[in-house]
Amino acid sequence: MGITTILSASRQAFYEFLARPVWIFEMTVSPFVFATVALIMFRNSPSTNTTYIVAAAGIMGMWGSTLLGAGYSVVIERYFGTLQYLFASPSSLEEIIAGKALTSAVMGLWNLIFVFLIAFVLYGMDIKISHPFAFVGALLLCMLSFSALGILLSTLFVLSRSAAALGNILEFTAFVVCGIMYPLSFLPVWVRPLSYVLTPTWGAQILRWTVIEPQLGQGFYSGVVMIGVLSVVYMVAGHYLYSKIDYQVRVTATLWRF
Repeated sequence: MGITTILSASRQAFYEFLARPVWIFEMTVSPFVFATVALIMFRNSPSTNTTYIVAAAGIMGMWGSTLLGAGYSVVIERYFGTLQYLFASPSSLEEIIAGKALTSAVMGLWNLIFVFLIAFVLYGMDIKISHPFAFVGALLLCMLSFSALGILLSTLFVLSRSAAALGNILEFTAFVVCGIMYPLSFLPVWVRPLSYVLTPTWGAQILRWTVIEPQLGQGFYSGVVMIGVLSVVYMVAGHYLYSKIDYQVRVTATLWRF
């Protein structure tokens, strides 16, 4: 991928983000709702468990923000009639979406920070993280892996004409399937294979280790490895699908249809 294109798209996505008034809602009201619901559900849990629950609520916000940046950016480009011009430009659409997904993931970190601020200031929660440096590293790893998954899923937005419904399905399905707020053992056995191929599942696992466990064990390191492997798979699959889509839309010339 072209680093210059990715950085330029990332910078442009940041400007577009600030230009939309709805960002105030996304960065304040949404994290507040996530934090409040999480704390009400688990208000009688030990402090370390509550810290993880608040972090998990932030991860949910980060995933929603990344999906919004990677997927809905395609919808917006199609709505304004610029998607076909991006396909025809020297820079590939894949690189542009990668930059926008990265910016959305970075801005999604603010969701998590704001959730912690709400829990600490408004609810007086005692924040306890067993491994703070590993926690920060886990967040950065989640940010990159969510961006890779967002790029892969954005191929569906290019082909779909029902992007709003698709986005809601992908966002809330991940909340349920990935066991972010509860153990995967609560899910039916036939659902768990899908959970294991989604990086939010492993992201929740390594965050749980950094917050709750006194020592980082095999579960943490296996989660890190799985996130790395799956992220590479996402990027390779996304690149392959975008090359196929690029060929197909040039043949059919129907990309402009909204």
